[in-house]
Amino acid sequence: MDPNSSKEEFVHIESPSSNDNHLSESIVDVANELSGDDNKNDVVMGRKELPEELSRSVMVLTCESKAEGGTCVVHLVGTAHVSQVKI
Repeated sequence: MDPNSSKEEFVHIESPSSNDNHLSESIVDVANELSGDDNKNDVVMGRKELPEELSRSVMVLTCESKAEGGTCVVHLVGTAHVSQVKI
């Protein structure tokens, strides 16, 4: 990633297909989200609990945040892919 870039890139797709166009719509620029309407920033977000049926395929990673007393919680969701060979 270019250290002089003003915006972080979270996803890079080498050869996107026409089906991958929806990905760009789901990528959020965090700086724009945080600098939005001041009333939205007044809401304190609490930690949400993961439903039990999803917790079997999720690994939870935690780390300390640079924010005072803050922590980061990352949920890695595992998916299964099954291929069948047709003869």
